Amino acid sequence: NDQEIVALSGAHTIGRAFKERSGTCPFGYGDAAASKYTTGNNVVRHDKKAGVGMTGGAAWTKNWLTFDNSYFTRYKEAMSDDN
Repeated sequence: NDQEIVALSGAHTIGRAFKERSGTCPFGYGDAAASKYTTGNNVVRHDKKAGVGMTGGAAWTKNWLTFDNSYFTRYKEAMSDDN
């Protein structure tokens, strides 16, 4: 149903992909292999406190620990840039 699709798709606003797990991105485990948004220096928590958990990987969004519509907003902007 529509509600389940939206919730499942919304998962792209949180989390990351790792080259060791999926092979779909060039970013791996740890700070040395992290993208610019997934190093230990970033503040990505909703409460603005330090800490990202395990560093590394490629995030779908800049604030990848916040569940919001930023993935869809960025996607929509990218699609409008193509036209």
